[in-house]
Amino acid sequence: MAIIDAIFGDSTLKVRLWIRAIMYIVSALIGIAIAISMGVARGAFRGNCILYGSCNPRGRLLLYIFGSPSHCNFIIGMNAVLTVIIPVGLAIVFILITLKKLEIDLTQFVMSLGVFVYSVIASLLCIVSAGMATAGYNAWCSTVVTTMKFIQPGYHWTCEQVPLIFADDPKSEIMYHGPMKAVIGLSWANVVVWIGICVGSALAFYASLRMRNSGNGNSDTQTDSRVV
Repeated sequence: MAIIDAIFGDSTLKVRLWIRAIMYIVSALIGIAIAISMGVARGAFRGNCILYGSCNPRGRLLLYIFGSPSHCNFIIGMNAVLTVIIPVGLAIVFILITLKKLEIDLTQFVMSLGVFVYSVIASLLCIVSAGMATAGYNAWCSTVVTTMKFIQPGYHWTCEQVPLIFADDPKSEIMYHGPMKAVIGLSWANVVVWIGICVGSALAFYASLRMRNSGNGNSDTQTDSRVV
Protein backbone atom coordinates (compact mmCIF):
# COMPACT_ATOMS: atom_id res chain seq x y z
CA MET A 1 0.00 0.00 0.00
CA ALA A 2 2.97 2.28 0.53
CA ILE A 3 3.59 2.22 -3.22
CA ILE A 4 0.09 3.55 -3.93
CA ASP A 5 0.50 6.21 -1.25
CA ALA A 6 3.82 7.26 -2.79
CA ILE A 7 2.42 7.39 -6.32
CA PHE A 8 -0.71 9.30 -5.33
CA GLY A 9 0.88 11.57 -2.76
CA ASP A 10 1.00 15.35 -2.96
CA SER A 11 4.54 15.29 -4.39
CA THR A 12 3.34 13.66 -7.62
CA LEU A 13 0.10 15.65 -7.97
CA LYS A 14 1.18 17.87 -10.88
CA VAL A 15 2.66 14.95 -12.80
CA ARG A 16 -0.53 12.94 -12.39
CA LEU A 17 -2.69 15.82 -13.51
CA TRP A 18 -0.56 16.42 -16.60
CA ILE A 19 -0.63 12.72 -17.48
CA ARG A 20 -4.40 12.62 -17.04
CA ALA A 21 -4.85 15.77 -19.12
CA ILE A 22 -2.69 14.33 -21.90
CA MET A 23 -4.65 11.07 -21.92
CA TYR A 24 -7.92 12.98 -22.13
CA ILE A 25 -6.58 15.06 -25.01
CA VAL A 26 -5.42 11.91 -26.83
CA SER A 27 -8.88 10.41 -26.31
CA ALA A 28 -10.48 13.59 -27.67
CA LEU A 29 -8.32 13.55 -30.80
CA ILE A 30 -9.13 9.89 -31.42
CA GLY A 31 -12.83 10.55 -30.78
CA ILE A 32 -12.85 13.39 -33.31
CA ALA A 33 -11.17 11.14 -35.90
CA ILE A 34 -13.72 8.37 -35.25
CA ALA A 35 -16.68 10.72 -35.63
CA ILE A 36 -15.28 12.23 -38.83
CA SER A 37 -14.45 8.82 -40.34
CA MET A 38 -17.91 7.50 -39.51
CA GLY A 39 -19.43 10.60 -41.09
CA VAL A 40 -17.34 10.12 -44.25
CA ALA A 41 -18.33 6.46 -44.52
CA ARG A 42 -21.96 7.40 -44.05
CA GLY A 43 -21.67 10.22 -46.57
CA ALA A 44 -20.33 7.78 -49.16
CA PHE A 45 -23.71 6.05 -49.01
CA ARG A 46 -25.60 9.34 -49.16
CA GLY A 47 -26.27 9.52 -45.46
CA ASN A 48 -27.21 5.87 -45.00
CA CYS A 49 -25.64 3.61 -42.39
CA ILE A 50 -24.20 0.30 -43.60
CA LEU A 51 -23.65 -1.20 -40.13
CA TYR A 52 -25.60 -4.46 -39.93
CA GLY A 53 -26.95 -3.75 -43.41
CA SER A 54 -27.22 -6.30 -46.20
CA CYS A 55 -27.36 -6.76 -49.96
CA ASN A 56 -29.71 -8.77 -52.13
CA PRO A 57 -29.16 -9.76 -55.77
CA ARG A 58 -31.21 -7.94 -58.39
CA GLY A 59 -30.21 -9.52 -61.66
CA ARG A 60 -26.48 -8.84 -61.87
CA LEU A 61 -26.75 -5.85 -59.55
CA LEU A 62 -26.84 -5.45 -55.79
CA LEU A 63 -29.83 -4.09 -53.91
CA TYR A 64 -28.64 -2.28 -50.78
CA ILE A 65 -30.60 -2.74 -47.59
CA PHE A 66 -29.08 -0.29 -45.13
CA GLY A 67 -28.90 -0.74 -41.40
CA SER A 68 -30.56 1.41 -38.78
CA PRO A 69 -29.15 4.96 -38.66
CA SER A 70 -29.12 4.67 -34.86
CA HIS A 71 -25.98 2.50 -35.06
CA CYS A 72 -23.95 5.18 -36.82
CA ASN A 73 -25.56 7.92 -34.73
CA PHE A 74 -24.54 6.13 -31.54
CA ILE A 75 -20.90 5.89 -32.61
CA ILE A 76 -20.77 9.54 -33.66
CA GLY A 77 -22.74 10.88 -30.70
CA MET A 78 -21.05 8.77 -28.04
CA ASN A 79 -17.58 9.75 -29.21
CA ALA A 80 -18.54 13.41 -29.58
CA VAL A 81 -19.83 13.65 -26.01
CA LEU A 82 -18.02 11.07 -23.86
CA THR A 83 -14.62 10.98 -25.54
CA VAL A 84 -14.33 14.55 -26.87
CA ILE A 85 -16.41 17.23 -25.11
CA ILE A 86 -16.20 15.96 -21.51
CA PRO A 87 -12.52 14.90 -21.67
CA VAL A 88 -11.52 18.26 -23.15
CA GLY A 89 -13.33 19.98 -20.30
CA LEU A 90 -11.60 17.79 -17.72
CA ALA A 91 -8.23 18.31 -19.38
CA ILE A 92 -8.69 22.09 -19.20
CA VAL A 93 -9.66 21.85 -15.52
CA PHE A 94 -6.63 19.69 -14.70
CA ILE A 95 -4.26 22.01 -16.56
CA LEU A 96 -5.68 25.08 -14.79
CA ILE A 97 -5.22 23.34 -11.44
CA THR A 98 -1.58 22.50 -12.20
CA LEU A 99 -1.01 26.12 -13.19
CA LYS A 100 -2.70 27.21 -9.94
CA LYS A 101 -5.31 29.15 -11.87
CA LEU A 102 -8.21 27.19 -10.42
CA GLU A 103 -9.25 25.57 -7.15
CA ILE A 104 -11.96 22.94 -6.88
CA ASP A 105 -14.14 23.22 -3.77
CA LEU A 106 -14.63 19.46 -3.54
CA THR A 107 -12.94 16.81 -1.43
CA GLN A 108 -10.45 14.56 -3.12
CA PHE A 109 -12.70 11.58 -2.36
CA VAL A 110 -15.76 13.09 -4.08
CA MET A 111 -13.80 14.12 -7.17
CA SER A 112 -11.99 10.78 -7.36
CA LEU A 113 -15.29 8.91 -7.11
CA GLY A 114 -16.89 11.02 -9.83
CA VAL A 115 -13.94 10.66 -12.21
CA PHE A 116 -13.78 6.91 -11.56
CA VAL A 117 -17.49 6.37 -12.26
CA TYR A 118 -17.26 8.46 -15.43
CA SER A 119 -14.17 6.54 -16.57
CA VAL A 120 -15.91 3.19 -16.09
CA ILE A 121 -18.99 4.33 -18.04
CA ALA A 122 -16.87 5.81 -20.84
CA SER A 123 -14.72 2.67 -21.05
CA LEU A 124 -17.76 0.40 -21.33
CA LEU A 125 -19.40 2.58 -23.98
CA CYS A 126 -16.14 2.71 -25.95
CA ILE A 127 -16.09 -1.09 -25.96
CA VAL A 128 -19.73 -1.16 -27.10
CA SER A 129 -18.98 1.38 -29.84
CA ALA A 130 -15.91 -0.49 -31.09
CA GLY A 131 -17.76 -3.81 -31.03
CA MET A 132 -20.71 -2.31 -32.87
CA ALA A 133 -18.50 -0.84 -35.59
CA THR A 134 -16.57 -4.10 -36.02
CA ALA A 135 -19.55 -6.45 -35.98
CA GLY A 136 -21.70 -4.13 -38.08
CA TYR A 137 -19.06 -3.72 -40.79
CA ASN A 138 -18.31 -7.46 -40.83
CA ALA A 139 -22.02 -8.24 -41.16
CA TRP A 140 -22.28 -5.87 -44.14
CA CYS A 141 -19.17 -7.28 -45.81
CA SER A 142 -20.33 -10.84 -45.27
CA THR A 143 -23.59 -10.28 -47.11
CA VAL A 144 -21.85 -8.30 -49.88
CA VAL A 145 -19.41 -11.17 -50.51
CA THR A 146 -22.15 -13.81 -50.29
CA THR A 147 -24.30 -11.94 -52.80
CA MET A 148 -21.41 -11.47 -55.24
CA LYS A 149 -20.58 -15.17 -55.06
CA PHE A 150 -24.20 -15.86 -55.99
CA ILE A 151 -24.11 -13.40 -58.91
CA GLN A 152 -20.64 -14.39 -60.14
CA PRO A 153 -19.83 -17.87 -58.83
CA GLY A 154 -16.39 -19.38 -59.19
CA TYR A 155 -14.49 -16.27 -58.09
CA HIS A 156 -13.05 -15.74 -54.62
CA TRP A 157 -14.40 -12.33 -53.63
CA THR A 158 -13.30 -10.19 -50.73
CA CYS A 159 -15.27 -7.24 -49.46
CA GLU A 160 -12.69 -4.75 -50.74
CA GLN A 161 -12.80 -6.29 -54.23
CA VAL A 162 -16.53 -5.81 -54.69
CA PRO A 163 -17.12 -2.51 -56.53
CA LEU A 164 -20.22 -0.79 -55.24
CA ILE A 165 -21.99 1.96 -57.19
CA PHE A 166 -25.32 3.74 -57.30
CA ALA A 167 -27.54 3.02 -60.29
CA ASP A 168 -27.84 6.74 -61.09
CA ASP A 169 -24.05 7.22 -60.97
CA PRO A 170 -22.48 4.05 -62.40
CA LYS A 171 -19.10 5.65 -63.10
CA SER A 172 -18.37 6.56 -59.47
CA GLU A 173 -17.36 3.74 -57.16
CA ILE A 174 -18.44 4.10 -53.54
CA MET A 175 -15.30 4.55 -51.42
CA TYR A 176 -16.02 3.50 -47.87
CA HIS A 177 -13.59 0.77 -46.80
CA GLY A 178 -10.85 3.18 -45.73
CA PRO A 179 -13.07 5.28 -43.47
CA MET A 180 -14.72 2.19 -41.95
CA LYS A 181 -11.38 0.56 -41.20
CA ALA A 182 -10.28 3.83 -39.61
CA VAL A 183 -13.42 3.83 -37.44
CA ILE A 184 -12.75 0.27 -36.28
CA GLY A 185 -9.02 0.70 -35.65
CA LEU A 186 -9.38 4.04 -33.87
CA SER A 187 -12.31 2.76 -31.81
CA TRP A 188 -10.23 -0.09 -30.38
CA ALA A 189 -7.31 2.28 -29.83
CA ASN A 190 -9.63 4.49 -27.79
CA VAL A 191 -10.69 1.44 -25.78
CA VAL A 192 -7.04 0.94 -24.79
CA VAL A 193 -6.72 4.62 -23.84
CA TRP A 194 -9.85 4.51 -21.71
CA ILE A 195 -8.85 1.29 -19.98
CA GLY A 196 -5.64 3.07 -18.99
CA ILE A 197 -7.65 6.06 -17.74
CA CYS A 198 -10.00 3.73 -15.87
CA VAL A 199 -7.17 1.86 -14.15
CA GLY A 200 -5.54 5.12 -13.09
CA SER A 201 -8.87 6.43 -11.82
CA ALA A 202 -9.48 3.23 -9.86
CA LEU A 203 -6.09 3.44 -8.15
CA ALA A 204 -6.61 7.13 -7.38
CA PHE A 205 -10.05 6.43 -5.95
CA TYR A 206 -8.65 3.62 -3.80
CA ALA A 207 -5.92 5.91 -2.49
CA SER A 208 -8.41 8.68 -1.69
CA LEU A 209 -10.70 6.14 0.01
CA ARG A 210 -7.86 5.00 2.25
CA MET A 211 -7.07 8.63 3.05
CA ARG A 212 -10.72 9.29 3.89
CA ASN A 213 -10.97 6.22 6.12
CA SER A 214 -7.79 7.20 7.92
CA GLY A 215 -9.40 10.51 8.86
CA ASN A 216 -7.41 12.76 6.50
CA GLY A 217 -10.20 13.42 4.06
CA ASN A 218 -13.44 12.63 5.79
CA SER A 219 -14.83 16.13 5.85
CA ASP A 220 -17.19 16.86 2.99
CA THR A 221 -16.83 20.58 3.60
CA GLN A 222 -13.07 20.95 3.32
CA THR A 223 -11.58 22.62 0.27
CA ASP A 224 -9.12 20.50 -1.65
CA SER A 225 -7.84 21.28 -5.12
CA ARG A 226 -6.39 17.81 -5.65
CA VAL A 227 -8.04 16.05 -8.55
CA VAL A 228 -6.93 12.53 -9.40
